[in-house]
Amino acid sequence: MNMTLVRLKEPHLYWLATSVHNLKWYYTPTLVGVGTFFNFLSIHTFMRGRLKQYSCTPYLVTLAIVDTIFLLTFFVAWLHVLGIDAYNIGGGCQAITFASSVCSFISLWCTTFAVIDRTVLTHQSTTHYSKQICTSVTSTLIAMMCVAVSLVVYLNISLLYGVVHIQPGLSFCMPLSSNIKTVLILGHADAVWNFGIPYVLMTIFIIWNCRYVLGVNTSFLCKHKVITNIKDTSYA
Repeated sequence: MNMTLVRLKEPHLYWLATSVHNLKWYYTPTLVGVGTFFNFLSIHTFMRGRLKQYSCTPYLVTLAIVDTIFLLTFFVAWLHVLGIDAYNIGGGCQAITFASSVCSFISLWCTTFAVIDRTVLTHQSTTHYSKQICTSVTSTLIAMMCVAVSLVVYLNISLLYGVVHIQPGLSFCMPLSSNIKTVLILGHADAVWNFGIPYVLMTIFIIWNCRYVLGVNTSFLCKHKVITNIKDTSYA
């Protein structure tokens, strides 16, 4: 968009054009830089001292790693602004799409397992079993399983996606025309087990945890009130 032309012909849209222009140039690299820094800081923090012994630490470290990879793929796709198109080329298209899909899968399921882990440890009725099940070793194995499953599930991207040439000098990374129906079917399946199921599980366990915490607090308040009444009666 020619900023001078917009300023002369549509002055009331100039601020919008300027905002979009600045957003395109500065927002993405700033987001990637800040996000990557704090992700490395999180990894460094969780892997030191007693924190690395907690059962939720492997999930949080895995989340920080995959989030960093996702930010890097986002940054590589943004490089077309600088005239470096590493996304809409053969190999780059499949690699970036594959990496972003894998990161999305791992982040959602690791978050789900982290919620389940915290709920099981919080709930008093499962305390006896939680000490045996919810360990850092178990969490590490589950996180590794999420990585392995995601790598296998999304290998089809290398066959289903490619660079489609619209016209000379204009190409886009997208599903190949012969694979569009397959991509739509897999997309619906992915929406169910990569988005629907994790969010349903997280909602169920969060509600269960909240009910337990509220129940404990209510029980504590009732006991405190009874004790207070007994003391007041004894003094009377």
